[in-house]
Amino acid sequence: MVTVVRPQKLAWTRAGIVALALIGAACAMSALTTVVASAQPAPGFAGSWAGTWAGTPLSLLLIPDANESSPSGIYVGPWLVLGQPRPSFSGVITWSRRGEPVSTHAHAWITYAGGAVGLLIQAAPTDGDQQLSLRSVDPQRFVGVGSSSFRWGPQGAVELHREVR
Repeated sequence: MVTVVRPQKLAWTRAGIVALALIGAACAMSALTTVVASAQPAPGFAGSWAGTWAGTPLSLLLIPDANESSPSGIYVGPWLVLGQPRPSFSGVITWSRRGEPVSTHAHAWITYAGGAVGLLIQAAPTDGDQQLSLRSVDPQRFVGVGSSSFRWGPQGAVELHREVR
């Protein structure tokens, strides 16, 4: 006995599978850190920040970047299909490698978790990747943790405060 599957039924089955996968992905995304819904960066975060990362000097310069894409969500080509764009910044992060300052380009996105506004900062120096996950303690200070994918990079506690000039 041979069963014949009609093309119309096969198309509906595929469409149903795709729809369920998209719904599942959307549900999984909502369980992650909630991001600020505004497409414009919070102007209060732009500027110069200084502090320490694992006990070594750290500085960060943030400039609003309305054109930067979000690091999470579901994309079709360059278009964000599911998720919301995160307010973002471009900038320069300067950290210490073997006692010498090293500067590299950084991207930062505003996050919202546990009732606190925060920053997710990612950089890719020639040594590897770095990520800082920070939360705002007050409008002038962030605390959190940072990691480097290379063993000689800073690992651990981060504290940043706004530089006053």
